[in-house]
Order: sequence, then structure tokens, then C-alpha cells
Amino acid sequence: MQKRQVRLGTQAQIHQQLAGFLNKKINIVMNDSTVLLTELIRISGDELLVQNMRQRKHSIRVSEIYEIIIDIND
Repeated sequence: MQKRQVRLGTQAQIHQQLAGFLNKKINIVMNDSTVLLTELIRISGDELLVQNMRQRKHSIRVSEIYEIIIDIND
């Protein structure tokens, strides 16, 4: 089984393509170089509602995100 990565590096890419990954695990690279492993719950305007692996929900602004990396099993 192969893995494929989808990398969303601009705000335009995030807004256009991220809706197809609702309820999937995504890696979010923040502007301060921290990485969050989360599940995407909802997209509303300029904010993402995500749930981390400890089941805590967080709201993250798209402007604070450097890149989103999604692993897809083919």
C-alpha cells in the first residue's frame, strides 16, 4: 500500500482544497514551526475547528498556518 502526501502551502489552497478532508487526520505546521496532529472537524470562514489526539477542540486561524500536510493511503 502506497502513501501519498497532499501539501497545502498557501491560504488559497487551504480554502479551496481542505473541505474534501473533513473528519480526516491532518498535520498542521504553524508559522512558529510547531506541528499539530489533528482531526479536521469544521471549516468556517478564516478558522478551522480541529480536535487533537487528546480529544480537545481548538480553533485555528488560517493566517497562523504555514502549511497543512495530509497523508493519503492509496
